[in-house]
Amino acid sequence: MKTIKAMLTGLLLAAPLAYGQAQDGAKVQAERERIASERAAAQTQFAREEVACRARFAVNDCVARSKTRMRELLAQLRQQELIINAAERERQGQARRAELEQRAAEHAARLEGAAAPAVPASAPAR
Repeated sequence: MKTIKAMLTGLLLAAPLAYGQAQDGAKVQAERERIASERAAAQTQFAREEVACRARFAVNDCVARSKTRMRELLAQLRQQELIINAAERERQGQARRAELEQRAAEHAARLEGAAAPAVPASAPAR
């Protein structure tokens, strides 16, 4: 129980970092790894709690409480993943838009260069 509370507190403190860190590729990967690590730790903790619950008299209630805590924790981790994914999609979209704008500018410059009539040097002036 205390471990899950500590993990939840850590998640709440780390959530703002997820927003800011979703800018850099290496930081995004590190954040994804942190979330995966926390998910694995939560699942391990849940397995331990379930084993402890099975040793008690009121097994169903104990397991249900443990599952509820696990679902809440996994939902928070999933929310962090969604935030990171959205920030990553936005960053990729901005990069793609910038690339397309650059291509359009290059294309327009080529069209301007091709549309300008070349005046031959030997042509008589009128």
